[in-house]
Amino acid sequence: MGQSWLKKSSYYKMILLSFYLEGVASIVMFLLGQRCHCFLALYLMIIMVTVQASFCLFNLPLADMVDAGLLKFSRQ
Repeated sequence: MGQSWLKKSSYYKMILLSFYLEGVASIVMFLLGQRCHCFLALYLMIIMVTVQASFCLFNLPLADMVDAGLLKFSRQ
């Protein structure tokens, strides 16, 4: 399911969306202030997950280029 959704849109758009999500979450956390410790924990968890997911997305285009190079130049 996730891979077909990723193929409909591009890697670039998904990474850009994760950066926008991180920015919006940071602004919301700034506005909430120090009152809500439970929201701070949720914010940190969401930011860590989106950073890890976008880092994994950076490796997918590289793997696609390597696979295309293997097919194009008949490498083993």
